[in-house]
Amino acid sequence: MKGFTVIELVVVLILIFIVTGISVFIYNQITRNSEILIQKTNVQEQLAKIDSTLRREILKAGPTVDGLSVQSNLVTFVATVPFSKGVYGVYGSAAKLLYSLNFSNGVLVLNIQEIGGSYSKSMQIGQLDECAFSSPDTGIISYTLGKSIGTKSYKLHSCVVLSNIK
Repeated sequence: MKGFTVIELVVVLILIFIVTGISVFIYNQITRNSEILIQKTNVQEQLAKIDSTLRREILKAGPTVDGLSVQSNLVTFVATVPFSKGVYGVYGSAAKLLYSLNFSNGVLVLNIQEIGGSYSKSMQIGQLDECAFSSPDTGIISYTLGKSIGTKSYKLHSCVVLSNIK
């Protein structure tokens, strides 16, 4: 009689279980690593978007910046805009705008208020777990933005140079 013995069948089944177990383990590792990479990419993308918005809004400050004050969670300065539009199509005199960047309760907010005028704007730049400002030199606003997912913390360090500071 030709055929397989019980021992041969048991050996083949054990080998199939071992190969299947290894395959499932590798698949789970690849899936978990992919999820971690996607989360990391999303956080880095969010930090880059916040950095881009922050940089763009600071650099829109105008040709003259006065009184830069940098604290760990607050940046303020006054920008003079020489040709402000009071009414559409009609240019008025120069406007002084008070800029303040404030990080509080996990939210970074930019407020712009016209000094002696009625213009004001408030803009939420982003939600963060960490935001710290510093000024290592005159006219430089350095900052660290941070977000966490689970036990992982991601940070972005950047700075803006206000070359037009008085």
